[in-house]
Amino acid sequence: MMRKFCLQPIAFSLLYLLSHASIADEDALKLKPDGRLNPPPGQQEALPIFIEAESIEGQDEEKITAQGSVVLRKRGQAIFADWLNYFLSEDEIEAEGNVRLEQRGNSVQGPKLKVNTERETGYFDSPDFMLQKNQSRGNASHLFFEGPQQYRFEQVNYTTCPVGNDDWYLRARDLKIDQVTNVGVARDASIVFKGVPILYTPWIDFPTASSRKSGFLPPTMGNTSNNGFEFMLPYYWNIAPNYDATFSARALSKRGALLGSEFRYLMPTSSGQARMDLLPDDLIDDDRTRWALLFQHSQNLGEGLTGTINYQRVSDDNYFRDLSTRIAFTSLVNLPQEGTLSYSQPWWNVTLRALSYQTLQDPGAPITPPYQPLPQLTYNAARQNVGGFDLSLASQYTNFYHDSLVKGQRFIAYPNIIYPIQTSYAYFTPKIGVNYTYYSFDQNTTTAPDTYRVVPISSIESGLIFERDASFFGQDFKQTLEPTVYYLNIPFRDQSQFPVFDSALADVNYSRIFTENVFSGGDRINNANQLTVGIRSRLLSDNGDERLRFNIGQRLLINQQRVSLDSTVPNSLTAGGNTTPSIDTTSDIVTTLSSTIIPKVLAESSLEYHPAHSAIQKFFVGTRYQPELGKVLNLGYRYNRDSISQTDISTQWPITGGWYGVGRFNYSMFDHTTLEGLLGFEYNSCCWTFRFVVHRLTTATSQATTGAFLQLELNGLSKLGSNPLTVLSRSIPGYTKTNKPIISNEP
Repeated sequence: MMRKFCLQPIAFSLLYLLSHASIADEDALKLKPDGRLNPPPGQQEALPIFIEAESIEGQDEEKITAQGSVVLRKRGQAIFADWLNYFLSEDEIEAEGNVRLEQRGNSVQGPKLKVNTERETGYFDSPDFMLQKNQSRGNASHLFFEGPQQYRFEQVNYTTCPVGNDDWYLRARDLKIDQVTNVGVARDASIVFKGVPILYTPWIDFPTASSRKSGFLPPTMGNTSNNGFEFMLPYYWNIAPNYDATFSARALSKRGALLGSEFRYLMPTSSGQARMDLLPDDLIDDDRTRWALLFQHSQNLGEGLTGTINYQRVSDDNYFRDLSTRIAFTSLVNLPQEGTLSYSQPWWNVTLRALSYQTLQDPGAPITPPYQPLPQLTYNAARQNVGGFDLSLASQYTNFYHDSLVKGQRFIAYPNIIYPIQTSYAYFTPKIGVNYTYYSFDQNTTTAPDTYRVVPISSIESGLIFERDASFFGQDFKQTLEPTVYYLNIPFRDQSQFPVFDSALADVNYSRIFTENVFSGGDRINNANQLTVGIRSRLLSDNGDERLRFNIGQRLLINQQRVSLDSTVPNSLTAGGNTTPSIDTTSDIVTTLSSTIIPKVLAESSLEYHPAHSAIQKFFVGTRYQPELGKVLNLGYRYNRDSISQTDISTQWPITGGWYGVGRFNYSMFDHTTLEGLLGFEYNSCCWTFRFVVHRLTTATSQATTGAFLQLELNGLSKLGSNPLTVLSRSIPGYTKTNKPIISNEP
């Protein structure tokens, strides 16, 4: 029975395999006492070779001839033949009749083999080969050994399909496989699928292992309503193990040619990437040149000093909406151009930051661009257990710049002291601090005088931890009950004379109701005389994994909230706006739940309920059922009383045989529109996969784009058509490729 093996080590194995032979005829050649053959004069001794045959003859220490069921063996290697000649002086083997070479589970077989093991040159007539490394096989008219680990086939058929399955194969006049670089190069080649040639190319290269390599990546094709027919051909340059580059030309039938480039690097003290896309003379947009630029860099300068750069910019507001099919890009509003320099020591750190934005406007929903911190200097320090106390200081200076609003500088210093008391079942944490804030305004943009704010802040947080053994759904757990009480006191300060540079009302959630401020940013500090009560319960498995967590909490206001985001500063961002927090004496009741108790099911939910109005403010529920890879169902619903009511369903599910269905439906009942829709199917054979996907994405208030993806993936060779994998993995949480390719053509 033939064993599977690889062509890769043929020449290498023969170089050693033919060094010595053990024979039964001691009169023909002199043997060592251990039964091995003495090498010819001047030849280095190598691993022993054993020859078995029905008859073996030796001639003047020049040639060994073996006939009848010949087996030549060396450690991990074997040649089988009806007849074999081994020429010692030339280091050459000739074998005929049912010749088969095996090594490490790989094999080549044919009627005739001739190899010069010293130069590693020779040929194999009419070989059938199997390569275990990438599970490929094929046949050819000739196989030529052209040096160490260099193999060339003539008139070859090559495939990764198993024996007996010829669904696809590469037919080429010439195929060279380089086992040093793990690259296959075919000339005058056709790809035959289901007996029909579907692609001809005068030249194609592909990887024969999982290592990266330079060369053209598979082209992609598709069609979208925004851009028409699309064709993209990328070229990957594997410059070095720690940096590479990709260049692409993307033809858009409605717009023109979009050129792209990306460079990535990873150094001992730095890393980053640079990307540039250029669309000269957009045919739809009045022949305007459009472009996108991304540069990200991180640098470790040593001795605690680090730096980062994040620069993103596009030519116009609609660049991503017109040219991207990813919602992560089409929903971008503010593109950062940021640089930071940080210095850290064990108990303190300082950071210098400069940040500006490019704000991409949606014509149907324009917004005011945010302030730009140019620059911002932050200093934080913390010392633990100083006489039982924890001391900390948070401070920040920021110069706020804006093209049309009031400009100014803000300095904040917030020193505080904590005295933590903790046992295995309880904790008690009092805290006191003072927030000092100073504003200085640019008098060219406002007549408001410089001003300051001093606000004392005190709080006490305390909690207990109870545990018990419990059993649910036939499983044993450790259940905890963790009540928490948090008291906060902050006196009222009128802050309407302050501008709003970076503050907003923060979202309410369980962790947020145990914080000091209902506002984000540093321009507003709420008054507070309030008590927050919460309870947490967890189910822990025997190995400590958290299988369920449930939280419920509510903030009780003894005094009403009086601070708002309204500002009397002329030309201020929110002057006259209705930005006052709720004046109710109780906050919303907040609950969260996450669970993995039911096998293969992940469930999450959160609820914000307003008891005074008996109304749900926010609600989310989501569940994922994933019994195995390639089988997932996601269900979700999101509700916000003011603006959101969305359903979200996505799935990847087997239909029959190798067929899978994929889909997503994300619908806004508030806007009566489909935010994202996806429908398609996949077919996975043993050595190829077919995908067809239609995708519709809302890119702006009144804009949407529709794209169609059609792809044929031949495992271990190439992908033909348009690639939907990025869309599928982003749109369907838990999506997995139904095929497991041996190698990848992508970097």
